[in-house]
Amino acid sequence: MRTNPTTANSASLIRNGYEFIQSNLDLISEAREFIFLHTYIFEEDETTKPIIKELLVAAKRKVKIYIIFDAYGSQSFPSDTIEEFQKAGIRFHFFTPFFHFYHVARRMHQKLLLVDNKKAIVGGINLARRFNNPDQEQPWLDFSMLIEGEEVHNIYLKSLRHYLKYFAHDKANLLNFKTLSHRTNEQFLTKSIENDWIFQYREITESYIHAIKNADNRIVIMATYFLPGKKLLKNLKKANQKG
Repeated sequence: MRTNPTTANSASLIRNGYEFIQSNLDLISEAREFIFLHTYIFEEDETTKPIIKELLVAAKRKVKIYIIFDAYGSQSFPSDTIEEFQKAGIRFHFFTPFFHFYHVARRMHQKLLLVDNKKAIVGGINLARRFNNPDQEQPWLDFSMLIEGEEVHNIYLKSLRHYLKYFAHDKANLLNFKTLSHRTNEQFLTKSIENDWIFQYREITESYIHAIKNADNRIVIMATYFLPGKKLLKNLKKANQKG
């Protein structure tokens, strides 16, 4: 879903490690209406157990919680914890079981924690100790953004199709969350963008190309995986040629 930029927001950069885990705990503890949580990798370990506990506490205070873990990336997530979630009233589903090529290729690489259409953490960090251990000699480097304000409603709208697919029986509640919104007194121009080759969303790719075309002095690209297509390479070469 394409949305317009919003302004009544605040945003801060979060690095993986203690700060990221604590930010997740803080958001879950603040939830009063609903939580969306989806990610590629969630492993139950000493780093993530506090998050599991906080989700169960939120369920006890009647927060509606919806969780989607990727069926491949989170395949080791314990079935007894899933049962504990479900007994607590938490809605849980795996994203696309991998029985044939389409399902193998289509994975949930988004990482999102969204609370009450008020705050959201979105970015590249998976939920497991090995991605958030500050004691490692060569720690994993990754970042997420903590966003508060009206743009969170747009992130909800972009995520909604996944939740309507897996929790169709709860459609009324999922759509009722549209009435929840939040604005901050701060002014921070924000636009959430996504790529999804099934739905022909190319917003991230288009934003890269736009930025490269409009660069005047330098281009810095920082990425774990960078496999540029012909169009992106062509624009990088043109930028290089103009100095």
